[in-house]
Amino acid sequence: MAKLLSQITGSDLPDPKGFSMEDDSTVFTLSQSISILTSSVDIIPEGNRDLGSSSNGWANVHIGEVLHLSPQETLTTGNIGDLAVSGSNLYFYNGTWTQII
Repeated sequence: MAKLLSQITGSDLPDPKGFSMEDDSTVFTLSQSISILTSSVDIIPEGNRDLGSSSNGWANVHIGEVLHLSPQETLTTGNIGDLAVSGSNLYFYNGTWTQII
């Protein structure tokens, strides 16, 4: 007989209780088969960490308040689309560094 969602307890869930670790580098993975999953998380890296990569990047990043960029002493070779701060100016890399502000 089917149970109501309010009647399901932890012992009713099969191991590993809905949570899994994909590999040693994954902190937490949640897989769900519903259409909408709303979540909130604070990502606080230890040391310098990259968010995504050139082969596994984020499609869109929406920033609601302020993006803080650490200033660079000198602007070295960049990748197309890079943003950087040097002195009190903001630069965009499109093959060469172009001052935006």
